[in-house]
Amino acid sequence: VPTRLQEQGLSGTKLVEETDAVSGPLEELVEPTVLYFHRKAWDRALRDDMITHLAEEAGLWPTIDATGQVPAAVAFVDLCGFTSLTSAMGDLAAADVIDRFAAIVRDTVQRSHGQVVKQIGDGFMMLFPDAASALRGGLALEHRVTDEPQFPSARVGIHWGAVLYRDGDYVGATVNLAARVAGEATAHQVLVTRAVHQ
Repeated sequence: VPTRLQEQGLSGTKLVEETDAVSGPLEELVEPTVLYFHRKAWDRALRDDMITHLAEEAGLWPTIDATGQVPAAVAFVDLCGFTSLTSAMGDLAAADVIDRFAAIVRDTVQRSHGQVVKQIGDGFMMLFPDAASALRGGLALEHRVTDEPQFPSARVGIHWGAVLYRDGDYVGATVNLAARVAGEATAHQVLVTRAVHQ
């Protein structure tokens, strides 16, 4: 808001007053919004914990003793040749591609019952509760990216195993192997490990 007001010639006290007038009513929405998303995250955490325990009791997942360690499917996706594309298109056009790709990834992962753990440039790390969901999500991602006009192709790598939760991130050998699998995938390929296949 301040940038637009500055472009209109406002400065100093007048700029501060106008900024406060615009942002003041929005402050009332901050707390309810934070509480809403906190409740959504809490509900999801409880559901995931319940599913984990039920799956362990049913013998579908191995019981894992380490605190914060759970079985999961880890997937990585990125755009092939994005670095050269950035050089050819320029940073602004490349940023538009990233924004569109991010929207596709987040929507597809949510529909596949997964979660985006993090984004680094054009690469995303995703977590799914089971291998089938990860595979469905990976295939859907590849198809949706292919359907985008003048878009680079995607590649996906998936591995299944135990992951360790630490400070909002997931770490461990399963994550490392999933990243390596994604690095070996070629354009339009969803590459999975034997653990995922089984």
